[in-house]
Amino acid sequence: MIGLTRFLQSPERTLRERHERVSGYLPERANIGHVIAVVTDSSSCLPEDLAARMGIAVIPQQVRIGDDLEDERAASTPALFTAMRNGLHVQSSAPSAITFHRVYQHLQAAGATGILSVHISGRMSATVRAAETGAIGIGVPVQVVDSNVCGMSLGYLALAAGQAALMGGTLDQALNAVIKHSRATRQVTYVDSLDYLRRGGTIGATEAMLGDALSIRPLLTFFKGQVRTLQRVRGDKALDQVVKTMSRQAGRQLVDLAVEYGDNLDGAEELADRLKYQIPYVNQLIITRTSAVIGSHTGPGSLAVTVSPR
Repeated sequence: MIGLTRFLQSPERTLRERHERVSGYLPERANIGHVIAVVTDSSSCLPEDLAARMGIAVIPQQVRIGDDLEDERAASTPALFTAMRNGLHVQSSAPSAITFHRVYQHLQAAGATGILSVHISGRMSATVRAAETGAIGIGVPVQVVDSNVCGMSLGYLALAAGQAALMGGTLDQALNAVIKHSRATRQVTYVDSLDYLRRGGTIGATEAMLGDALSIRPLLTFFKGQVRTLQRVRGDKALDQVVKTMSRQAGRQLVDLAVEYGDNLDGAEELADRLKYQIPYVNQLIITRTSAVIGSHTGPGSLAVTVSPR
């Protein structure tokens, strides 16, 4: 805590406060008690208040709905799902390298001596490449991390880095916290319609047609940075299998949990209750709306569960 106290008392605090917001990407009340700054992107699904409390800068992904391209904060998830149901073309894209460069510049000006930037899998998005390009010319070390995941699996990695930074940790210590959590964090996603996966190219038209006809649903997970089918189950048994799989993953460890939802909050809360009943040692449970970027592929009724050991 010595490093934390020293930074809070430094004259750079005033400078940090003047640079708390960079085009709206930084938290309004960023926690300034650390020298290492942590950056992630909106595919992390971090609730805004939690990101602000941990001092994590969240850069929005871009979403195109029809002919309109907006950042994710402007493209609300409910509006996205309405557009998808109406058959409008929906596509996501990474933030620009210029956006990253400006955020890094402001964090440096605010007193950061190092920046850890943790992002959605490079096999799913160009975000990591944009972050690496944006780091060129920044006067402090910038470590860009390809998380190989997205959603709250990414969110919990960013939170681990943020916690290390708040404790006065070095850039290497924050990076090691991310690596440690990435080894054990797991996520499973349930989708209630295969049509959106078909539109995004995740599955073929024949598989989607047969799956819907037979009421078979894939449970999705991450493998080497890509979305893969963990198993296929009947629709009425799918959430039972999610609970069973994630309970087994948690075991008797102390874990953080997250449930992401599209437009089915009631389903998310019910699933969270079932998980809490089955998993004995839960440190934190977050129920959060899925990122519009993720929702554009998984669809409105999707539910995802993340287990992250402490």
